[in-house]
Amino acid sequence: MDKDNKDYILNIRLSRDTYEKVKNLAKKNAESVSHLVRKAIHDGLDIASDISEDIFGKEKKMPNITSYHQGIAAQDLICADCGARIKAGEKVTIGENHAGNKYYYCTVCK
Repeated sequence: MDKDNKDYILNIRLSRDTYEKVKNLAKKNAESVSHLVRKAIHDGLDIASDISEDIFGKEKKMPNITSYHQGIAAQDLICADCGARIKAGEKVTIGENHAGNKYYYCTVCK
């Protein structure tokens, strides 16, 4: 955590009981309440990110899809998400972005 980069202020409301717990823990650890809260938020976000990756897998860079529609593949295609082969004649979901690029998805992925 970068201690020197404190560009933003965040105001939060806490119950008196929660505030007392935070204040006592900060005192016990010989640090300020602000520093303890910053550390807790930073560590909490890291933990949440790790758990999310464990559950959902790493975030994939997906194209900026603006619309989806269903269709039947006229030729063999490859799923943009999982890489599975989509055979001609099978149902396919087509995603399209503003630039008109099309992305094809198998029935498992979409």
